[in-house]
Amino acid sequence: MAQAASMTQPEPDPSAAIRANDGLEGAKLAAIVLMVVNHVGLALPEPWPTSGHLCGRPCLALFAFVLGARLASRPAGRSGRAAVRLLLWGAVAQVPYLLLVGGVALRLDVLFTLALGAGGVWLMQTGRAWALIPLGAVAALANPWLDGGGLGAAAVVASAALLQRDRPVMGVLAAAACVAASNLIAAPDRLLAAAAVFAGPAIWLAARRLPPPPRLPGWAFYAFYPAHLAVIWLVFGPLG
Repeated sequence: MAQAASMTQPEPDPSAAIRANDGLEGAKLAAIVLMVVNHVGLALPEPWPTSGHLCGRPCLALFAFVLGARLASRPAGRSGRAAVRLLLWGAVAQVPYLLLVGGVALRLDVLFTLALGAGGVWLMQTGRAWALIPLGAVAALANPWLDGGGLGAAAVVASAALLQRDRPVMGVLAAAACVAASNLIAAPDRLLAAAAVFAGPAIWLAARRLPPPPRLPGWAFYAFYPAHLAVIWLVFGPLG
């Protein structure tokens, strides 16, 4: 009888995992690959810096969206811990970051920008949304010294706010819009670079329709970021 019952069980649907895939892990891995292409391209002679720059435009929007989406589905305390963790790893990454780009621009690496965004999500989730106004003022003042600019932090908050309202497509578009605006503020003449940011939403939508990749440990990206900067510096020397 048990054998007959087991024979009538439906076979596993191989597309079920794809349908359940939120695309976040695939989008993050794609952003990491594009980030490496960007940074290595900047270390090479032309035309590689131009190509690398364009490849790297969607990265911050994807990282901000993935971070915002993860935090939106977690308790408020998770956002606070994420902000602290990003600050600590940002401090670790600042040394190889400045060794690599110090000759081009003296500023804080992108983990500080994402930490500011995670802090904004924590304020929003703990009923302190009013504090986003002074936080936004701080981000605006610090804009020249933040990799990705203050709007990169705003991308995290916008993503989380829209994901909490179950609007993921609007969330990824909002993140891209924030980062594209930041690109235009930094370089108004580079319209193509700002437009390239919107490849991010397309990458996320494609990732949702593919088998989800294995999920990396939470510390993997944080450790990889300073490590890859150090390797590029050791191989190619400082940019510029």
